[in-house]
Amino acid sequence: MNIKEVILDFRKSKASEHAPVVIHGSVVEQVAKYKYLGTRITSNLDWSSNTIGAQKKANQQSLYNERTCSKVKNIMEDTTHPLNSHYNVNRSGFRLCIPRSNRARYRQSFVPDTIYLFNNKVTR
Repeated sequence: MNIKEVILDFRKSKASEHAPVVIHGSVVEQVAKYKYLGTRITSNLDWSSNTIGAQKKANQQSLYNERTCSKVKNIMEDTTHPLNSHYNVNRSGFRLCIPRSNRARYRQSFVPDTIYLFNNKVTR
């Protein structure tokens, strides 16, 4: 069995140990922290592991955005690149035109996604 338990003890005096939980003759493992629905729960309800996890995820997203915008700039500068014709600048001069398509397959591809990302990055 892959069952674990985290004990949250709110008593003032924690002198006694908790009795182990037994299910179908096997003892359930007691752990100090557990991840449940994306939230890390610790026995002392410390949120630092959640905060660190969220920060790492945000840093990864930021790095992805930076690299993608860099790729778009390189494609726009290289006139021989096959995707160069897909990146057209609006009349405003700094935002890119979003290509129109009836196909969801194209709308969810690299070019429109990077244009949305690039336009959001430019306006911030």
